[in-house]
Amino acid sequence: MKKIFLLFIILHSVAFNISRLTPEKEIYDKSISSIFTIFGNSGSHGTGFLIDRENGLIATNYHVTSESNKFRVKFNDTLKVEAIIVGKSRYDDMAILQVNPDFVKDYKALNIAPENYELFIGETVIAIGSPLSQNEILSTGIISRIYERVIISDVNINPGNSGGPLINLDGYVIGINTFADGSVNGPGLSGI
Repeated sequence: MKKIFLLFIILHSVAFNISRLTPEKEIYDKSISSIFTIFGNSGSHGTGFLIDRENGLIATNYHVTSESNKFRVKFNDTLKVEAIIVGKSRYDDMAILQVNPDFVKDYKALNIAPENYELFIGETVIAIGSPLSQNEILSTGIISRIYERVIISDVNINPGNSGGPLINLDGYVIGINTFADGSVNGPGLSGI
């Protein structure tokens, strides 16, 4: 009888743990290895994500790179590599960094949403980045408003999240986290 009871507890525990896995956890696990912390020589940092492994291209915000002329990409606790800017747009607040492709050959580029991909208000989204003094932080929210060039969300964005991907539950990058519009009474809204 004890063996049957013990087996029941083990099976129940396994089933319960599997049912607790969320879509957000799945997206995080699939994406995190391709999201990096970007450091500039001005002392600032932000987040970036792999968009083309064959060419070693990493997307981030223009404002993450605007005050520096040398950059390093942190892949893990022991590996930081130099990067150069190969494209930037102040208007779009985007910059593309390039690292030696040998460093990213085993990584997977994140999936960018197709050109006419439809977004909707209320859609669950996740931000992954390196806010404040943290690394690899996941925050979730919903799309609160959609404008022609901006998504407004209640997802929690802090300094250091800039340049990281906003990902929906289909696993598509639908924007680059850009700014927080916080208030003294709460976390506020974020612009992507």
